Amino acid sequence: MNQTNVGSEYLGQAQIARLAAEREDVAIDDLIVRHTSKVRMTHWLVAIFFFLSLLTGFVMFTPYFAGLAGIFGGGPMVRLLHPWFSLGFVVAVFFLYNQWKERMKKELAMRNGGAGRRACH
Repeated sequence: MNQTNVGSEYLGQAQIARLAAEREDVAIDDLIVRHTSKVRMTHWLVAIFFFLSLLTGFVMFTPYFAGLAGIFGGGPMVRLLHPWFSLGFVVAVFFLYNQWKERMKKELAMRNGGAGRRACH
């Protein structure tokens, strides 16, 4: 039986997964979930689009990586896909920033001793 004790309540793996998907910084025994499943998925999209943009950019930048063009369907297809991969990267970073914005504000406020923002001089 795979159950975890939280306070006076026993949770199964499905309940732990549901709890971790809804809240950040969940600590259940030895398991620590720092981010929600939505944030983790967005982070993976950022990583995938980054590497796709990187690879197609290498193909266009130097002839040493021209062999990679076959992975994407040839040179003309690389020139077509690269801007779309880059746009996907920028959009995913935007969504990730919006998901982290409130958390970053809270951490900055704690770091500044409770003040929301520092005065700019």
